[in-house]
Parts: sequence; C-alpha cells; structure tokens
Amino acid sequence: MLIFPLSDKSFADLRYEHEEVRYEEVRYEEVRYEEVRYEEEWVNIALNSRFQGLQSDYGSLMSSSYLDNNFQYLWLDHDGHPTPAAKALIKLITPFTELAEDHPWLAPYKTFIQRAQQPLELPLPRYLLATDLLYSDMFARIQQDLASGRFVQADSDNDHKEYTGNLPVSEPLHNDISAWQLGYQLQLKTAATLDEEGRSDYLTQQIEQLYPNSPQSKALLSAMDYWRAKQEDEWPQLSEGQNLTAGEIRPDWIPVLTQQLQKLELLSLDYTPELTNRYDDKLIEAVKKVQSQHGQTIDGIIGPKTRKVLNLTPKDRVRQLAHNFRRLYHLPQEMGEQYVMVNMADYRLQLIKRGQESLNMKVIVGTPKARTPIMTQTLTSVILSPRWNVPRGIASRLIFPQAKADPDYLRQRGIIVVDGWSQPASEIPLEQIDFTTYNSSSDFPYRFVQLPGNSNLLGHVKFRLSNNKAIYMHDTPGKYLFKENELALSNGCIRLENALLLAEHLLTDYWNPDRMQSVLDAKEETYLPTAQAELPVYLMYWTVWQDENGQLQWRDDIYQKDQLPVVSDTRKTFLATAQKQDKEG
Repeated sequence: MLIFPLSDKSFADLRYEHEEVRYEEVRYEEVRYEEVRYEEEWVNIALNSRFQGLQSDYGSLMSSSYLDNNFQYLWLDHDGHPTPAAKALIKLITPFTELAEDHPWLAPYKTFIQRAQQPLELPLPRYLLATDLLYSDMFARIQQDLASGRFVQADSDNDHKEYTGNLPVSEPLHNDISAWQLGYQLQLKTAATLDEEGRSDYLTQQIEQLYPNSPQSKALLSAMDYWRAKQEDEWPQLSEGQNLTAGEIRPDWIPVLTQQLQKLELLSLDYTPELTNRYDDKLIEAVKKVQSQHGQTIDGIIGPKTRKVLNLTPKDRVRQLAHNFRRLYHLPQEMGEQYVMVNMADYRLQLIKRGQESLNMKVIVGTPKARTPIMTQTLTSVILSPRWNVPRGIASRLIFPQAKADPDYLRQRGIIVVDGWSQPASEIPLEQIDFTTYNSSSDFPYRFVQLPGNSNLLGHVKFRLSNNKAIYMHDTPGKYLFKENELALSNGCIRLENALLLAEHLLTDYWNPDRMQSVLDAKEETYLPTAQAELPVYLMYWTVWQDENGQLQWRDDIYQKDQLPVVSDTRKTFLATAQKQDKEG
C-alpha cells in the first residue's frame, strides 16, 4: 500500500520533487506499532499544510480512497477548482450554520464554509490535496451528525416521563450510527473510480440524498436565500407604544410601518398616503396580510403581537427558517400513503390520503410547561367511550384536593377510586374512603379513574399512539376552547376539535355513525379496528412552512424550539426535570 514515509511526523520535512509528493511503498508488517495510525495521520498532516490546526476525525475512513487511487482529487477539477459536487456540499451545509450565532455543534460547519471560500492564491499540489480533504472531512461529518440524529435530538425535552407499563414503544427515529461509515467509505471509493464529470455527478447525487425528503425542504431553503440577501439592510423597528387602530395619526409609527410593509413587499413602493402619518386603508390591508401569514387575529389592529412580527429582522427569519429545515429530519423518507400530521405550532391536524388533504381540524396541544413532544408515531387503537386513568401528577394537583374539599366532587364527575393498576382494577366504594385522614396526595394509596360519559375529559373517543409517555389524541367536552386563537392548553395530550369525524375516517366501513353511536350510548369502553394497520401519526412542530397556495406561513415559537440547547446545561436540565416529575408523579 502507498503511505507517507513514517520516519518523521513533520509534514514540512516530507520530501517533495517539483512540488509533487513522493510516496514510498512499504510493507504493512514492517511498520512499527507506534506508526500504525499513520495511515490516518497523514490526512491531518496534509490538511495542516494549508489549514493550520485542522484535525479530522475521519482520517481512517477517507484515507484509503486517496491512497489506493494515487491521491486523485474527489472534489476539485483538473484545474483545481471546486466541482459542482463541492458547491452542492457547501449549499447543504449552509443552513446548519444559521442555527445559532455561536454554538459548539456548529463550529466545524462555520469553519468549513470559511475555509472552503478562502481563495487559493498559490495552487500547489499539497494545498489542493488539503482542500480536497477538507470537503471529504465535511462530507463525513454531516453524514455522522444526520445519522446520529444530533440536530433532531436538539428538540428533546423531559416534560413527560416515560412509563414502564405495557404500552408499545415507538420505533427509533434514527439510523444505526455505524451504517453511515460503511456508506461513506463506499461513496468515496466509488467516486475515486469515476472520471471527473462522473465523479462530480455521483457525489452530487449522494449529497442530494442527504436532504430531508419533504417538499417543504426546497421552499424553506429558497426563503432562506431570500432573507439572507436582505440581512445587510437595517430593518426598521416600531417602538413600544399603544395599539394602532384604523384612522389614527401616529407620526412616530407610520413612517416606520410604511418602510416595513414595503420591505415585506406587501405595500407598493410608490404608495402615497391620503393623509400624512395616518393609518389608512392601504396600510391596514397590508397589515392584515401580515396577520394572516402569522396566524394572528385578522383585525388590522397593531398590538404587541403584530408589532413583534413586524419587527422581526431578516436575521431572525433566517434563523427560524433554518430550524424548521432542521426539524424536517424528524420525518421518515417515506411518509406513507395515508397518515395524520399534527403541527403543534399551528394547532392543526391534517389527515392525508394519497397526497391530498381529506380532513383538517383544530387541536389543543400541551402548554409551554407540558409540551407535547415531537414524535413519529403509529396509531395502535381507536377506543370509543374510553375510561380515563388519571395520571398521578394530575391526580395529585387537581383531583385529590377537590375530592378532599368536596365529598360529592368525584361522584358528580363519574370518577371512581381503584386499587392498583391491574386489569380489571378493584374499585373502592367512595363511602369507605375518608379523605380527611390523608394529609396529602402522597399518602393516598389509590388511584382515580373517570368512567365513560359526557363529563369524561377524554370525550367520546381516544386514539392511542405508540409511545411510552402516555401521549395520545382524544375528544374533549370543552369544545368552547377551540374558539381561542392560542391553543397550547393541555397537559401534553392532543385534544381534537372533531374526534368522532376523525374516527369515521379511520375505522373500517362497518363502523358507520349509527353503529358508533350505539357503542357510545352503552357507555362501555370499546376497542375498534382501524381500516389501516399501524397508521403513521406525525406529531411535528413547524413554525414556518409553505402552504398550499405557495405562501409562507409563520407562527410563534410557543415551545422555544427554534434554538439549539446550551450544551453545558442540557444534561443538568434533563436530570432536574426528571427528578421533578418523579416527585410529582
């Protein structure tokens, strides 16, 4: 095999002839034990010939593709210029650099972009080899980070503890990390055997496969390019102040508002006000478009929420777009012919059949303190007239204090007390329980179950999902809540605006509305078969997406997910949250 001479580890002392590196052929078994790792060390030595201090973690993976092919460039053409494949790699890496201003996860990405764009004034062979290795190093890193799920694990939280009962566990979201290494080596070895054009085409195809398999991907990247081009311009800011309503004269706001709406391309550049500094109809119409694009009440009144989105800078929008691009990696390569998509940031559920929306409804999701987790799930069962096994935390905070204060509280709401979690559980007659003898809920040895009925908090139907965090979708008797604009109100489960209609779409044809109603009238918990086994259910979080009309929709980051975790604090936060939940139950 061909490797560098091993007698000296200094790249500066390696022998050159006419600026071409001479390599000596040595037998592997003659190499001293201390020098075995030199096969990957030469990669770092070569990289440092141009990029001082750069150390690759992937030298052993990329080394043979160069050694076995006489150090053939993989990313540069015969003139030493980046090939289309090299440019495609830069394009893929760029969105990740926008996730944060400064974060240790992103340091290699930002450094790569800087070095790849650094002009090569003296095209010496050693510098060209270093540049080519730079691309191979980044090609390995992005594949490792995607395979390990680093950028989707950034959305993890411990708002809901895992239960160890008999609930089916959801399928893992991420691939085995070792698979990417084998694939990467095969990619480089294959590329090295092709001619220059074929090599670039092949690597470009491999890079394209690293993008999320979602039509939203191109839309988000296009929007990112659009807003990135505007980052150099200073974005005008509305100052704090009272709400702006139709017809008001506001010299401090109207000039700024006019500039903002023109920059947003919602107001003509030749706009002329009917009356100077007056909030007129044309401005109101443009503001209503802003409100529509941001999921706000469309009334034309500029209050704190509308002012906040008007003040978003191009940099703010680029970062928000980058995080939504990142979250596309939560989705599998194949979504399925039929699936349920929940966008928690938009409080919406869609049922998709053969690529078309067949149902759309509002949903209520977890509060910012009890966030509904981002998950890829399957529907395991549909339950009519469900019983509600009250979680310990809710029982402790809400049910027990009320039962202790009011003897009739449980009976009025159809709640029974049972002993243990066995099925069927043993019911304890309420007249046998003296709540005053228990100082706190932690002393109470029983649990609460709400029976089927109109007051049941799960409503008339429950959709059980494949997770072990007791997160599911269900009906609700509190339909009045869906009139609200902001619907992050639950303890983590998803309440449906029209659960029975969703059930009709998902159950077999046998279960028509009349048969379903007969089960509901019986008030007996009943598990029903779905028309499609293991229906995919995607609990996702999009704060930006392109709608069916090609318009970008923006939403508030209610869960604070449009940011990367503070690495030093992540483990501490998770442990503290878990300990708190253990105490609450």
